[in-house]
Amino acid sequence: MRPLAILLVLGLVGCSTADAPAGPSTPPPAPETAMPSTVAERPSVTPTTVETDSITVDDPARRLVVDIAVPVVSSAYAGTDRVNERLYETANAGWTEMAPLEPLAADASEWERYEFSGGYEVELADGPLVSVVLALYAYTGGAHGNTSFAPQTFDLETGRALGLEDMIQTTPAALGALRDAVESALVTEMASRYGDTEAQAREMLWLGDLTASTETFDGRMTLGADSLQVHFAPYAVAPYAAGTFRIPVAYADLDGHLGPVAARLTDR
Repeated sequence: MRPLAILLVLGLVGCSTADAPAGPSTPPPAPETAMPSTVAERPSVTPTTVETDSITVDDPARRLVVDIAVPVVSSAYAGTDRVNERLYETANAGWTEMAPLEPLAADASEWERYEFSGGYEVELADGPLVSVVLALYAYTGGAHGNTSFAPQTFDLETGRALGLEDMIQTTPAALGALRDAVESALVTEMASRYGDTEAQAREMLWLGDLTASTETFDGRMTLGADSLQVHFAPYAVAPYAAGTFRIPVAYADLDGHLGPVAARLTDR
């Protein structure tokens, strides 16, 4: 079936019988055009989109306030419902693990309160692939709160959560190339933020913790359209005051080292 005809049929299926627009019993013929040669160029009949739900709580007895945006994926792929369950479970677990279960004592310190806010950023929503990073700011008393990240990448066809090995090969050479690229970008970013030289930036960063290992990168990466995104929360590679870091590493800079899913993104 030609692309225009596919879109017309889908549009009619989406309408109820009462709401369907009047028109000819058969669609007009589509112009004779060549079918696009690659999957990436073909018209998408099952677009993947991401909308927003929320988790909100206001419980004065526990001095608890929660306001978290949760991504909700919409697509025709079979694993979409499972993916949305996983996204909600992850966002919900981020604050429930730290919140008090019972009302606070009447003489509890004024500093003892629990405030959680969060959102997300869509890094990729392309056909059966969706990659988002959940961010949570948590205050549970003390001088300041802290931010944490939960990168989430899924195959919507199966509902499977993709792991580090899908994005980057876990060989010493591949992890070393990734580490070197991330270190260079961190130094450049730190120097840019504070107007320092790269030598001074290196002194402020905790680069000794940035090793070429699966432990360093597992649970920190998302897929982008043309790059891996590596996410560092406060304290991960620098003092709290330095803030968070989102480091892109172009697929082209990791040629020959990418995992199978990331490698397919470069073939489009």
